[in-house]
Formats: sequence, C-alpha cells, structure tokens
Amino acid sequence: MNKYLVATGIRLFSVEAPSAVDAIWVLKQTIDQRRYVRRHPDIGMSLVQALDEGRLNFVVMSEDRSRLLCGEYQGQPEHPVSRRLAQSLDSVIPQGLIFTTV
Repeated sequence: MNKYLVATGIRLFSVEAPSAVDAIWVLKQTIDQRRYVRRHPDIGMSLVQALDEGRLNFVVMSEDRSRLLCGEYQGQPEHPVSRRLAQSLDSVIPQGLIFTTV
C-alpha cells in the first residue's frame, strides 16, 4: 500500500491505496460509508451529499505534496491533472503545483 493525499473541497485526506487512481475510489468509499456512522471526525454529511450529487472533484498528490498524480473533474478521470481541476481545489493545492498542470 502507498500513501497519498487526496484533495476535495477544502480538505486534504491521507489515503492508503495500491495506486493513485485507487486512492480516489478509497476516499469515495469512505465518504459513502459516512452515511451509516453517526459522527465522523473528518467527514461531514455535506461531503456525502456533494458526492451523491456528483459535485466533488478530486486531486491525488504525492504524500509530500510535491507532485499531482491524477484526479477526477465532474466525474471524469484526469491524468495528467488539468489546470481547470487544480484551480477548482486551489485552497488545498500548493500554488506552485497548479502551474505544473496542462
């Protein structure tokens, strides 16, 4: 298992997964499972609702926040990460990495 940082909304989540693409799937499953738990320290019901409505974008970064690895914009996978996607999550992505996008 590898560790990744997955950005969505205004949050970064540390995720263990076999690959960067799998990290998005793992985080989606974690958000989905929140509906069955009364409280979760990191995931509110607003994230569950945004996932249900298809409003969440995702960017996977290396654990040290030095590289953008892949992402998902409005449900569409991206590799490499587009500038449009990176800018949609610019509050949690280091500014220097946004300029490395296509």
